[in-house]
Amino acid sequence: MITRRKVLLAGAASTTAFAAVRGAIAQEDDDQAVLNALFEDDMEPLPSTAPRSVRAARSTPKFRALKWSRMPDPKPKVEWFDDSKSVNYRHIEAEFSSSEFELTAEVLQTLADWNSIELPALKTVPLAPEDEAWVEDFMGKSQDPVERVLFGLRGCELAEQKEAPSGLTAEPIRVREAHCDHVHLRCLIGVWDRESGKIWASQASTVPNADYMLSQTTGAFDRRCNMLPTGRHRYVVGPHRGGTSSRQPGAFRLASSVCVQRSLYNLGYALGDYWDVSLGNPFDNIHAGVLDTFDHPLDYSSAGCQVLPGSYDESRKTPLGAWATFRSMAGLEPVPVFKTGSIVTTTDDGREFDYLLMTGREARLAASPGAVPVRRIRLGSSGAAIPTLRQKLGVPTYHEIDGEAMKALLIWQQEFAGFADGILTPSQQILLEA
Repeated sequence: MITRRKVLLAGAASTTAFAAVRGAIAQEDDDQAVLNALFEDDMEPLPSTAPRSVRAARSTPKFRALKWSRMPDPKPKVEWFDDSKSVNYRHIEAEFSSSEFELTAEVLQTLADWNSIELPALKTVPLAPEDEAWVEDFMGKSQDPVERVLFGLRGCELAEQKEAPSGLTAEPIRVREAHCDHVHLRCLIGVWDRESGKIWASQASTVPNADYMLSQTTGAFDRRCNMLPTGRHRYVVGPHRGGTSSRQPGAFRLASSVCVQRSLYNLGYALGDYWDVSLGNPFDNIHAGVLDTFDHPLDYSSAGCQVLPGSYDESRKTPLGAWATFRSMAGLEPVPVFKTGSIVTTTDDGREFDYLLMTGREARLAASPGAVPVRRIRLGSSGAAIPTLRQKLGVPTYHEIDGEAMKALLIWQQEFAGFADGILTPSQQILLEA
């Protein structure tokens, strides 16, 4: 028998259930709004010279809706090309191996040496107390910023556990090569304390995700995403997308002009794809990847930035996850200290860091006992041979391969080798110097 009490109870239950469903839908809408804002904020900023038509294209509903992650299955295939077609591996004779190896400070130093990358000299003599006080007053930090180098290994993963170590360690970190897929975190980013010989590393990504890659194929004349070349890059602490709702204070901002690769017609980066040699700053910052904190098909948000798992709290002031640990390992304030009256500028802003970006395969070779040196000249290489190489390339004499020299190298390679990866092998060097 159906009583009034039962009807009332059933009505209350259905009302509660409806409220729960309505709340879930509202939360989903809120999350989607956040994700839409993040997608637009993390895209490579337009240069001031961008045509009005390009700016207008970014404001259309189609632009906002077209995302690889929201397409029905089967989705378009995202490529990580074979070695013979890859700018990352074409210059390496060794093939892929899933064998584990030990990542140490010595391996990173070997990579720097093989590529003629000279890192700043360490502080070998302790400063007098009055000098320490002067440095702290001048820089805002008593720690010498050149002691710690940021590094990335493209196509590499932690072997024993997916979570990063709790702190800098002198113990080897077991890792192995991986194939990037522009969906999952298949790279490592870490910190190398050169003075103590300790390192720290986390799963991360050094390549753009599939959403931005698909968007780039629909806007060939719009610089929407890119892949940062390997080599040595310079970064300075500052806000990532400081003027947006997705702002990340206390991030690491790319501080140099570089050549980057753009894939205009396919979802992958092949040897013959377009090199953007306009020598602008693509804003490939190091920051939190955010998407791992959502129920999302992609593990990270990046249009070319170097990203780690994690995010910020709702106030956009406190870093979270592996991103927070990375910042601390680099020597930044664990919780950013903001300058008076600002929500984006921190007391760490302006600190400079070198970022050494290589591949997991090169690290594996460097870690092999009795390894034959894989010597290369690439972005960030320096030394006695560089002024002559620059002269041969027709660029002003300087001690380092910078963006201008890499541009000239790419043009020379395309003409004399039939392909361009921006990495000079010994045999190419002989041809160039002839």
